[in-house]
Amino acid sequence: MIRAVLFDLDETLIDRAPAIRAFVADQYHRCADILSAIPSERYQQEFLEVEQFGRVAKKIVYPELAARLGLGDEAAAELLQDYTVHYPRYATLRPEARPTLDRLRSMEMSLGIVTNGVAEVQFGKIDALNLRTYFRTILVSAVEGVSKPDPVIFQRAAERLDLLQGECLFIGDNPLVDVVAAEASGMSAAWLANTESPWPSDVPEPRHRLSTLADIIPLLDRR
Repeated sequence: MIRAVLFDLDETLIDRAPAIRAFVADQYHRCADILSAIPSERYQQEFLEVEQFGRVAKKIVYPELAARLGLGDEAAAELLQDYTVHYPRYATLRPEARPTLDRLRSMEMSLGIVTNGVAEVQFGKIDALNLRTYFRTILVSAVEGVSKPDPVIFQRAAERLDLLQGECLFIGDNPLVDVVAAEASGMSAAWLANTESPWPSDVPEPRHRLSTLADIIPLLDRR
């Protein structure tokens, strides 16, 4: 019996693509003193290419980006600091996320988040969207000292809820880091289908595929 639903954050609860594009465009103007010699279009294109749709940590992204653009370590550090301070306010919640969370809460489901990232940024996004009160537990990899897809972070989330892994359903957009990893830890998992992270052809199809977060409700009703 499923008693808890756990979520990935970026590109699952949060619609990441429009947020990061808006942020990068604004960062270019905020940091014009160090970026003025670089065309805006090039900066945005290089950033998105280096970060690989969020798969690369920003502490790696900005030094590589600076090197590509002929900037130094000081510029990389300034850009990273700008990201840490300003990016959380760009977070955009999927339109169906809050109604789904409300419905799950009315069903007396325990809710949690398991996300990779830096605490200041991830908690900043959660608080900017007023989400914290929905969740009994929030695990951020930088705080936990372990990241998805390591099964430990999934097991730890279940323990924080005083549940077995088999009583938890994990929802995520990344086929391997979220879905395959959660199931390997002993949880059930559902894939939020995402064209930016397509399901690999060499991996067995997911047991549960969601077109939208609202699909969680009928999935639970069938169980």
